Amino acid sequence: MKRIFILATLTALLFATGDSYAQNSKKTPKSKGRENDKHRRHETYEPRFCMAIKGGLNMQMMEDNTKQYDNWIKPGFMGGIFFNVERSMFGFQGEGILKTCRYYVKGASYIHMRTVNFDVPLLLSFRPLGFVPILDRVKIVAGPQFSFLVSAVRANRVEIKNDFTNADVAAALGLEVDLPLNLHVGIRGLKGLVNINNTKPAAEWYNSSIQATLGFRFLN
Repeated sequence: MKRIFILATLTALLFATGDSYAQNSKKTPKSKGRENDKHRRHETYEPRFCMAIKGGLNMQMMEDNTKQYDNWIKPGFMGGIFFNVERSMFGFQGEGILKTCRYYVKGASYIHMRTVNFDVPLLLSFRPLGFVPILDRVKIVAGPQFSFLVSAVRANRVEIKNDFTNADVAAALGLEVDLPLNLHVGIRGLKGLVNINNTKPAAEWYNSSIQATLGFRFLN
């Protein structure tokens, strides 16, 4: 009888201790820093929405089969807005970007050309280390980019928009990082898939570029 009483007492104490620990665990909040860190995808599967502005360098190059263009990369500028919807490690990212491009033509009366394009990348995003703290801020983006010609002029301001097609399509692949203070950095490569030559000669012109950007997230 005495052994049964001791066993019952120990059992009651064990359950009381477990219940007290469970209540304390529920009351203990996460640190404020972890609650405010929107990029810990490994802790939640809820969809997240983000909008941001960004700007940077657009380093453009024209590839053509007639060797008419100087194939060295020429710097230009770019800026625009993007939104991203993610769930766990996967997401979709759409952008609206205005960019400038520079080209040089060999052996022509007009040496320098400038174009302005409006780009619409439609990208899938993936965080390969989405379950690792800190490293879950890194994501890979890939997909098509549709580009629309806004203007094209020579150095002497002569309009040459008709020399190019109005639309271009490129394949995009890039790496992006969400930094503290709502900052966002990225680097991306683009390979043109469509011949943008709109002149009579059977030349093929393809745009390629490397873009480096810095952004600020104003909606998380």
